[in-house]
Amino acid sequence: MAIENTTSTRILVIGGVDIDLEPNHRCFHVVDFLAAHYDEVVFVSTANLYGGPPVGFAQKMLQSAKNLLTDRRREFRQGNVRHVVVRKLKLPILLQNFFGDFWVFMVLPGWLKKDRFTTCLYTFPQTAFVTGLLRRRGTIRKLVYDDCDYFPAHLDAAGRLSAAALTWKERRAATQADGVISVSTPLAALRREQGVKKVIVVPNGVVLDNLTGAREKEPHPPTLLYVGMLSEAWGVDLMLEALPLVREAIPDVRFVVVGDGDFREALEAQTRALGLDNAVSFCGRQPHDQLVTYIRQADVGVALYKQREFIHYASPMKIREYMAAGLPVITTRIGQAEEVIEESDAGILVERTPDSIAQAAIALLNDADLRQRYANNAVQYTEDADWNSVLEPVLEFINTV
Repeated sequence: MAIENTTSTRILVIGGVDIDLEPNHRCFHVVDFLAAHYDEVVFVSTANLYGGPPVGFAQKMLQSAKNLLTDRRREFRQGNVRHVVVRKLKLPILLQNFFGDFWVFMVLPGWLKKDRFTTCLYTFPQTAFVTGLLRRRGTIRKLVYDDCDYFPAHLDAAGRLSAAALTWKERRAATQADGVISVSTPLAALRREQGVKKVIVVPNGVVLDNLTGAREKEPHPPTLLYVGMLSEAWGVDLMLEALPLVREAIPDVRFVVVGDGDFREALEAQTRALGLDNAVSFCGRQPHDQLVTYIRQADVGVALYKQREFIHYASPMKIREYMAAGLPVITTRIGQAEEVIEESDAGILVERTPDSIAQAAIALLNDADLRQRYANNAVQYTEDADWNSVLEPVLEFINTV
């Protein structure tokens, strides 16, 4: 079906995350960036079926059923961004990966299905069907896939069947697109192997304005800091294993953990078992613009990634945020995290052993000159890492694919 080019200053973006749960996700920074360059951005995002405060099971099910009947979709405008928020069905992971976006398509407003967009930028393989359906019905002329992660090895791919479903849908999402924006060099190479002809690499950026203020330190004891999700893959447990060795050399060291997740309970139990209650603080999830408070009272950022396939393909936003805030980094040798530290000389690469981690922590905490040298290198390396700078190539790519 031919589409008249009447929407050159509008763009459709279809995401797969809840802005209330993951406000610092790449998807929302992309929307903000596009909003500065287009007259209008129509942004489709998702929300949980319940989406309310903690309640009992029966009350939660009742409210979910009510939302399904009367509140399946919300629409509102923020500036020149027109939001369409679709509640996700609560399905088993396998069914969600296969069929979740058919539901999204059904719930989309009629005006959007009838509208005309020159370009749709979409993220998450779970949106492959809805974007394909919109193109077939003539709503969209050109598809650009923002390849932000390697999902078949991610947490949503629990079990072989779910991983297989995501592998298939991710390949479909990439190969049906007119162009792919990959978050890392390894991911771009994978897409080329899969037959994608037009691929560029656009790594994750940082909200630089939120982090530069953290470079001015406040008085504090020697402090290691972790900020992010508390899941098994991110290696917070490795830092806990190494901390008793660090305390032998630096008795007043502390480890501050900012974030939440399904691994938190296990980490707190590990902390108690190691007798580290007085040295470790679990601060829970904090608003992104409040992180400066914690970083000002920290000396070293910790990112001890474990050997996981999805980390190999990832772009290490956490490390770049530490660096933009003027923190030296301790991280493990994997994927682009290793590349960033080698290129920037802004920290120490370690093995995944208590001895190696402890030695790096002691070296940094005991040597202010070394910390300052790494901090200066970190700030210099990230001076152009703001989202607006990092995403600039996206505009030309969208216009030329």
